[in-house]
Amino acid sequence: MDELIRITVLAVLGLAMTLLLKRDIPPLALVITVALLIVILMITINTLGQVNTFIQQAAEVAELNSEILVPLLKTVAIAIIVRVFASLCRDACETAIASAVEIAGAAIALVLLLPLFNAVLELTVQLL
Repeated sequence: MDELIRITVLAVLGLAMTLLLKRDIPPLALVITVALLIVILMITINTLGQVNTFIQQAAEVAELNSEILVPLLKTVAIAIIVRVFASLCRDACETAIASAVEIAGAAIALVLLLPLFNAVLELTVQLL
């Protein structure tokens, strides 16, 4: 909860600064936006570390293979990163780059999920 309050306060302050500067000094507004994103992502990554610890403990208790969980966690991380940076590109009026980031993220996520798809296929074959 403390992290959410910190992020909200940072977002409101950053938004106010960028709105004031966007009209007169657009490059500085973009720099402030990027800096704010980095700070918010650092806070979020710290929070997600707790989630990762819980998932690993749950996997040990349930005796799940890491081949299943690791690709899922990496895919979620890719989705978060792609969304943030695609939005940043759109804020900078670079929609083509934003689209390229989204396509690259989707391709990388699919490649990371191949072991999971393979495990599902093997399980399906064993059941038949």
